[in-house]
Amino acid sequence: MKQLIQLVLLFVCIAAKAQTIPNTLSVSGSVKVERKVTQYKAKILLNMDQVLYSNPEYKTLDDLKNAYFNMLRTKGFDTSKFKEDELSYLTYGYQKEGTVYFYETTNPQDIKTLSFNRINGITVYIQVKAEVEEGTLNKLLKTALANAKENATRLASAANKKVGDIQSMSETYFKPEIWNSYNNDYEELLTVSVSYFLE
Repeated sequence: MKQLIQLVLLFVCIAAKAQTIPNTLSVSGSVKVERKVTQYKAKILLNMDQVLYSNPEYKTLDDLKNAYFNMLRTKGFDTSKFKEDELSYLTYGYQKEGTVYFYETTNPQDIKTLSFNRINGITVYIQVKAEVEEGTLNKLLKTALANAKENATRLASAANKKVGDIQSMSETYFKPEIWNSYNNDYEELLTVSVSYFLE
């Protein structure tokens, strides 16, 4: 009998507590992100596997380097800023010798020069650093929150309720700066999740 009374009291407490929990509504809001490109990074792969068949005049890696560097210098490009990383080349698993150079710049014209001037056996990969400034980020957050409020109002209205104060909110992981390949064409969104009290 004592256990039965304790069990009944437990259910009464749970029911009472459930009645005091306010109704809430959870929604998300988002805004399209526009980033500004602030830096460029090029990886230049020199690969003798291709050269021996397509450019037989280049017998050694030094021949290929000299031809490529001389071609760039005639365009006014400063090759002294290249940083070589031979170990990076080994990860590709090619049979013949080769190397990798890295180059970073804020000048898009340098990247154009590298992209338009290459020969067989040389591959150029481009990445861009895209940033969202602090002031812009704050504006994006406010816009995403406004979008969340609109979504909450529409949903609450369908249930004949009104949106009250914010109970909690969180932002999806968002990096103010990212490195991407140049041909990314997806739409990036900043998203927030917001819970509102219902009235």
